[in-house]
Amino acid sequence: MKKNVLYAQLTSTSYGNEKTKKRFTHLKLPGLPLKPPVPDVAKVPCPEYKYFERSVKLENLHYSTTREIVAVYRWLHDKWNSKYQFYNFIDSSLTGLVLPCPMDRLRSIEIDKSTVTTTLLERDFRKAFMDQLMDSLQDVFDFFQSDPKSFEHG
Repeated sequence: MKKNVLYAQLTSTSYGNEKTKKRFTHLKLPGLPLKPPVPDVAKVPCPEYKYFERSVKLENLHYSTTREIVAVYRWLHDKWNSKYQFYNFIDSSLTGLVLPCPMDRLRSIEIDKSTVTTTLLERDFRKAFMDQLMDSLQDVFDFFQSDPKSFEHG
């Protein structure tokens, strides 16, 4: 970052700093290297490396690939598809409403339905997810730090 700031101060007309330019010439430092040209196809060459080996290594090392976390993902997917996707924030059947009706009445019914659904999701979904997460991962991760030194210093 310092190099970029210095380069901007020495070469730019808008960010230029005369004091820095004078100091640079007074110290008789070698000239700044030329910026490489902008590539025509917006691709920058990079050296060859073992992409697939690194990809496999990352897949095996990343925390999200542990068996216990994958079990939480599966549980979340299954529960959402079987139960929680059917929770609606609006009452599309408009039960208890005689049409035509005042907009205030429709709005109050929508707010009531939204409040009920929000409460269900907060109570059922959040609690179930946290229970599943804690049950699955308590042996893998130390959520409740038992060592005070580790807690204080990371």
